[in-house]
Amino acid sequence: LGLFLFLRIRAAGSDSRFEAIKITPPRFFIAWTLQGVWITFTASAAVLAITSVQNADFGWLSTLGLLLWLMGFTLEVVADQQKNRFRKNPANANQFISTGLWSFCRHPNYTGEIMLWLGIALIAFPVLEGWRLMGLFSPVFVAFLLIKGSGIPLLERAAEAKWGNTAAYQH
Repeated sequence: LGLFLFLRIRAAGSDSRFEAIKITPPRFFIAWTLQGVWITFTASAAVLAITSVQNADFGWLSTLGLLLWLMGFTLEVVADQQKNRFRKNPANANQFISTGLWSFCRHPNYTGEIMLWLGIALIAFPVLEGWRLMGLFSPVFVAFLLIKGSGIPLLERAAEAKWGNTAAYQH
């Protein structure tokens, strides 16, 4: 998933969320460190399951988790592709996307991200025991950060400032 983010930023040429942070070394260090913590907590269910000495059968819960992961991954990839295609069209300059998956949900890529980490937690659950059960907070952590932290709130503020007065955006 980091690869998709890298490719998205590379295609766009920059990530506006980091422009002000990059010029101040202490702020950049804090942002970089927090991203490392974010990745550690996000991947915790998978890492704890992979490093578990207990083997589990791939049962119905793992199958459900795999399906949820696949749906979330697909949703995120398709939403990102649709947005990239939308942005490449000069006729869409300074417009917001409201086609494809984006016509059903304001942030389908984030919805997919949350779904896939929930799927990983379900796959991991059968081998998590004791303190390793804390890995189940991984999808909660991802959802919290995307819904209340650095994801949706930042995008919503920017979108509201840019398109908030337009009827199409309000609809």
